[in-house]
Amino acid sequence: QQGSSESDEEFMNRMYPPKTVYLNNNNGMVKSVDQFGLKFPKKMSEFIADQKDLASKVANKEKGYGMLKILNIIEEYNTNCK
Repeated sequence: QQGSSESDEEFMNRMYPPKTVYLNNNNGMVKSVDQFGLKFPKKMSEFIADQKDLASKVANKEKGYGMLKILNIIEEYNTNCK
């Protein structure tokens, strides 16, 4: 039920939380953020495998290439896409 002090938008976000989804056009993979959670280095490096250097940094758990930096990793990937 919608709370008395809750707006329609707040209610809808609580009932149907938004989800960030990533699409890799090069390999057709689609993943939501929560799918990267467990075993992040393995899953993310597979997702971005077509960029071997970046995938290696993630797989080897280099500083700055962990789950908390997912937006930076995606941005770096997109910047280097051909």
